Amino acid sequence: MKLFFNIKELNINDKISVVLISLICLILPIFQKNVPLLIFIWALHSLLFNFKSFSISTLYKNKIAFSLLVFFVLHIITLSITENLSSGLFDIESKLSLVIFPVFFLFNPIPYTKLINTIIKSFILGCIVAGLICISHSVFLKISYDASWQYFTYTDLSILMHPTYFAMYLCLAIVISFQLFLKTKQKFNRFIYILVILFFLSLVLLLSSKAGLIVLLLIAISISIKYLKLTKRNLIIGILALCLFIGLLMKNDRFSQMNNSLYNHYILGKTQVESTNERLIVWGIVIQKLKTDWIFGTGAGDLKYDLTKEYKKNGFTIGEDKMLNAHNQYLETFLSVGILGLLNLVLIFYLTLKKYLAENNLILLGFILIISINFIFESILNNQAGIVFFSLFITMHAVIENNKSNVFKTID
Repeated sequence: MKLFFNIKELNINDKISVVLISLICLILPIFQKNVPLLIFIWALHSLLFNFKSFSISTLYKNKIAFSLLVFFVLHIITLSITENLSSGLFDIESKLSLVIFPVFFLFNPIPYTKLINTIIKSFILGCIVAGLICISHSVFLKISYDASWQYFTYTDLSILMHPTYFAMYLCLAIVISFQLFLKTKQKFNRFIYILVILFFLSLVLLLSSKAGLIVLLLIAISISIKYLKLTKRNLIIGILALCLFIGLLMKNDRFSQMNNSLYNHYILGKTQVESTNERLIVWGIVIQKLKTDWIFGTGAGDLKYDLTKEYKKNGFTIGEDKMLNAHNQYLETFLSVGILGLLNLVLIFYLTLKKYLAENNLILLGFILIISINFIFESILNNQAGIVFFSLFITMHAVIENNKSNVFKTID
């Protein structure tokens, strides 16, 4: 697979911009701590060399990018009602990429549009390297210390980030790889993409992230509906494959725990540590809190402290000790920023879905599925691994022109 191409078409400043954003995509799954520094360097370079081509009207006309900016501003406004200002400022700082990517991509979107295939392949390469690092670590422990096979699953396998976020990355990498598979006609390249997809699929299954497995199933169904002809043979194969996948899920230890937790929710009480039951309790407490704070929210800086008080009041000791967030981005946004924040988040999804329907963009469809499902199970925008992933890829889809030459163009 040729990673870089047509780079001679760009001037030196555009080349630097593309290389920097490609490096961000490359190290995002591998070295999370270095991502903010690279984003700062990329933004500074864009500010120095591309600022003249930017206009406020360009940002305003791009509805998705503008909605991200509004979402960020709403969080800033909540600082006026926040008692814990330092916590609020930290929350604002963590969400800076919601502004940086939309604004600085729009400074000069042309080089990114021309070389989006290069940028997107950098992300795939990063996921491959991250996966190999995790697998190699587990193999080393198995060979050197005769560690249990547990080290090939969940948090023991995912040593670079939480399994939910890694599975989220891998699911998008699967969709991108499948799209690249469709677009290439070279047999060797198609074979490589198949191997890459199988590698990512295996990793998602080993990670055992419940959200990741649900997303994987939905992606498989969506791709099947879109690209397989509705024949009796394909329908039978699809049903058998679906039954097999569901059977594997039911055999998965974490899904078994989730099933037991759901069944025994009211018996287990508030001291049970299983993650599904934990979420159910948290969601119930958040919804109670929303009855008094649904209009303006608690303020981004006060959210975790107010929730901790509610946990204590309800006797949820685990939540109190861990200072758990809402474990649901929709509820998290609703409670921290109020009804306007939730509506703005819904608007972002609506505009993104509208863009998918207009462009028939397979990668955008996969991104929507991945984010919307993961938002149910995690407060994705509270973590650098989530906020950078969300803001980077949604911005790329928002500002990069969909044409026949780039990976965002779906094969009809």
